[in-house]
Amino acid sequence: MSQTPSTMKTEPVSVSANQLKTTENSWKKMLSIIAMSTIFACIITIVIVLPLVLKRSNELLSGTNHTIISTTATSFNSSSNLSYDYMSELTHQSKVFYSTMSSRKLYYEALMINISMSGNYTFTSVSSIDTYGYLYYNEFDPLMPCQNLLQENDDIADDVLQFQIQLTLQSFVTYILVVTTYHSNRTGKFSIISQGPKKVQIMRMNSVQISDLIALIHPNDSIYGVYNTTMGADSTASTAGSTVGNYPPAERPENAIDNNTLTKYLNFGSCINNGYGNDECGLNTGFYLTLKRGLSMVKAFQICVANDQVRRDPIRITLEGSNEQGANLTLGKSWTLIYNGFTGLGVSPARYDCATRQCVNNSISYTSYRFLVTLKRGSDDSVQYSEIQFYGY
Repeated sequence: MSQTPSTMKTEPVSVSANQLKTTENSWKKMLSIIAMSTIFACIITIVIVLPLVLKRSNELLSGTNHTIISTTATSFNSSSNLSYDYMSELTHQSKVFYSTMSSRKLYYEALMINISMSGNYTFTSVSSIDTYGYLYYNEFDPLMPCQNLLQENDDIADDVLQFQIQLTLQSFVTYILVVTTYHSNRTGKFSIISQGPKKVQIMRMNSVQISDLIALIHPNDSIYGVYNTTMGADSTASTAGSTVGNYPPAERPENAIDNNTLTKYLNFGSCINNGYGNDECGLNTGFYLTLKRGLSMVKAFQICVANDQVRRDPIRITLEGSNEQGANLTLGKSWTLIYNGFTGLGVSPARYDCATRQCVNNSISYTSYRFLVTLKRGSDDSVQYSEIQFYGY
């Protein structure tokens, strides 16, 4: 019996629909497989690749090769380059850097940073020792660590004892990264990781610029003690004694410039010598002096602590310059402020110790200078220090 035309058309249509349904299911399975593969690849990257990168960092620290390396790990940040750029070791033969107090012997290495593209850069240390980092521009002088300093850092976090410096840097400007330690006399291997728009070149510097500043104060300079004196105001003369406005006869202003840390200058200020005191005793005291060498430009100063009573250490001071003479030096209008800041004694030092030189942003030469203490470390009946020296030209 022959089939009708309608019957003959029905069967092919039914077969085509089944094929389409099968094809649709196949595509769904394929897409599902691709999605699962992508998720699996991400998991592998996090679980396996990242630990390998961290392991590579540890391998660098345990190695002995001190050459520059440039292993790029773009998985951290696809928009910038993260490189283990430099590795080395601080040893007892390394150069010495006096960071905070003159008795703290810190080994350091100075690294020249070459930037080919301006932008934001990050430098991070990786080490088993507690590192400390400083970034300078143009040049670094270990005798003047405050000069040309852009940024410094001790720890990334309370529990991460590595430094991290983040700054916008300009191409073709000389930058110097100083790697040292927080604690004195520490040695050990370290590496530097850099991150920025372009990979940087890091090279060890075999020599650094040493300051040509000279000491300006001489023990024979004329010096006068003052109390109840603030910047820009008239000076009130301080005299020997044991009450308000006095200094002990054996602890005179002259002791502050005699090149001997075993002597000291102590001033009671608004208090008396009774063994007790408060936060105000000894403040707004100090001295003014006239340099026998004549006109001199102060670019830095250094202060040393005395034999006892940490609470008496000066923490903040003002420094003023004048070209007036004689009685005019007692007038506040004769003085020009050139420094108002810290002494460098923020960390309690050993007795007789000296702070590092503190930079003074000054470009004018003066014949006389006035030094006043505005903050001390704690509550006591006076302020004291063993030596003060100005450096400049």
